[in-house]
Amino acid sequence: MQVVETKLKESGHNYPQNKTNDFGEGLNSLSNQPSKNLEVQRSDLQNVYSRRNRSTRCSIKMRTSLVDDLHQLMPRVVTLERNEQGQIKYNLKVPAGELVSSNQFEFVSLISSGGFGVVNLCKSNNLGDLPNGKEIAVKLFTRGGSDGNEQLSNERLKSIESELNYVRIFKHPNIVEYYGILNPSTGQIGFAMEYLDGGTVFEVLYSDNNVIPLEIRKMWCVQLIQAAAYMHEGCAPYRFIHRDIKTINLLINRKDLSIRLCDFGNVRERTFSYYRLDNNGGSVRYISPESLRVGSFINDKADIWSIGCCIIEIFGGGIPYSKFSDERTLISTIREGTPPEIPSFFPSNLKKICSKCLNSDPNLRPTSQQLLRDILALDIEVLRKSKLEKLDKCSKVY
Repeated sequence: MQVVETKLKESGHNYPQNKTNDFGEGLNSLSNQPSKNLEVQRSDLQNVYSRRNRSTRCSIKMRTSLVDDLHQLMPRVVTLERNEQGQIKYNLKVPAGELVSSNQFEFVSLISSGGFGVVNLCKSNNLGDLPNGKEIAVKLFTRGGSDGNEQLSNERLKSIESELNYVRIFKHPNIVEYYGILNPSTGQIGFAMEYLDGGTVFEVLYSDNNVIPLEIRKMWCVQLIQAAAYMHEGCAPYRFIHRDIKTINLLINRKDLSIRLCDFGNVRERTFSYYRLDNNGGSVRYISPESLRVGSFINDKADIWSIGCCIIEIFGGGIPYSKFSDERTLISTIREGTPPEIPSFFPSNLKKICSKCLNSDPNLRPTSQQLLRDILALDIEVLRKSKLEKLDKCSKVY
């Protein structure tokens, strides 16, 4: 329990919610139509990735040009000058249609806070196509110093810039939806996004009041992998690595129990086949061995390791490396390629999936598409006949 509390404090964001309320609507709709909600037809999957099957072979010169064009469309955080209060002013090169002014949302309450800044629950007011009064989340990044008059570190600027850059270009049902970036005139650096009222997968997994049916656990794994597959191969010709996949970064829609991947501060673009690390990124318990070697090269298989950790956790295996309390020992263990423990009560097919994801050799891990097929092939009835049955005693999630 102490480890759980520590991880919650470390998470620093997302949506803590009351989890004792009855919540049957989303679950019932899933239970009544399992094939529709829990399975993804192969033809649909082929459509998602069809763009990647088109010709993507291009010269280095052409590839560089494409990347340059993408970055020109992204906002840039640039230090300009200080305002009357001595705060550093930042200019964001964002299309006017994406700017959100302070009168386009109304503050309701604080959702969470941490080293990154705060996330507030707000209501929209003439914000794009959103109906007035719609609940949204507004993420505000901490400025340098307690009063905003200190220069942010280059590393912090890069993280903020990364999240602002990438949250606005990802469009996928299982990635948090972006509504716009705050106008610099508000004096804040941040953005408006979809509000998800079900908390995080991490919070729900470790709440004493929740029992999560196996169908929902499988669905979460499917949707997480779909989001990752989109980033890895569905944004052709660009390919991205999330680098911080963990259950704390999976937000839940209370209505239908679907999830959204969030937090893009560590995202990196794969210009060619690999990305060269300039920092570790991510959270240690979910991070791949190769990601702990600064200066090494990684690709999307680093995310597959993290997903493997999440699959273990989602199916009741607990926090990865929960027996380790000393971070230096933990880092050394992971760097050596030692995976988190796969529970003995997992059925053989689930163990095999986790083992593939957690191979110390990135080249031997499955692609996101291969992993998606493996997870979809999991038979709920087979899972029920294993010791996972204890996870499936109740139809109430909240």
